[in-house]
Amino acid sequence: MVRKKGHRKPFVRKPISPIEKLYDCPLCGQEKACLVDRDIATSDARIRCEKCDELYATKITHLCQPIDIYCQWVSTHARKPFIEPNIRPHIPVHSHSC
Repeated sequence: MVRKKGHRKPFVRKPISPIEKLYDCPLCGQEKACLVDRDIATSDARIRCEKCDELYATKITHLCQPIDIYCQWVSTHARKPFIEPNIRPHIPVHSHSC
């Protein structure tokens, strides 16, 4: 007796979602305000926030995706110490009494 082959469901490809180019601004907190612009020919990338007009530019390779550039920008801002412009840092003054 020969077994019949079962019918398989036809393979359906899932649509690939496009890579996002708009991200949340780490400085002003506005959602979907930062636009990533890549220029592979000149190896330049720029991110500009439409709300606070902050600009970040860097050199890239052909392998860099917009999310990589955005993460690099966020990491760069996380490393910078935050100093409020109107507040002077406290410098202790040592008085030497003789």
